Amino acid sequence: MEIIRYTSRDMALYQETLELRDEILRQPWGFSIYDENLSYETENQFFGAVENGKLIGSLNYFVKAPKTAQLCAFAIKKDRQKAGIGTALVKALFQELQESDFEKCTVSARPPADSFYEKVGFVKTGEKRMNPVDGISFVMIRRVKND
Repeated sequence: MEIIRYTSRDMALYQETLELRDEILRQPWGFSIYDENLSYETENQFFGAVENGKLIGSLNYFVKAPKTAQLCAFAIKKDRQKAGIGTALVKALFQELQESDFEKCTVSARPPADSFYEKVGFVKTGEKRMNPVDGISFVMIRRVKND
C-alpha cells in the first residue's frame, strides 16, 4: 500500500475518491454525492491509500482558520476497514500539518467513527453538530504539535 497526496485537479484520482465516498458515506443513507455541489473542494488537499493501482481509502482537509485544519470526507473501502489504512492516512495528514505549521485539526465524527478518532489522538470537545446525511456528529480536535 502506498499513501499519496493529490488535489481535485487530479481528475482520475478525484473521480475514484468520489466513487469511494459515495459508496461509504452517502449510499448507505440513500443519498448520492453527485447531487452535492463540491466546487469548494478545489481548495482541499487529499491523501489516498492506493493498492494495486486502486484507491482503497481517502481523506481530505482544508484550512478552517489560521493554523487550524478541518479533516473531512474520510472513507475506507468496506472490505479494507480495520486494517490500519485509516491510521496510515491520519499519520500522513499529521506529518503534513506539522510541516506546514498547523497547531490543531478538527473533525466532525459520526458515531461509531468517533472511537477510531479517539484511537488516533482526537478528543471530543463536547460540541455536537447535525449531520445532514445521518444525524448527529461529534466535534473532535487534536493538537498537531505536542509542545
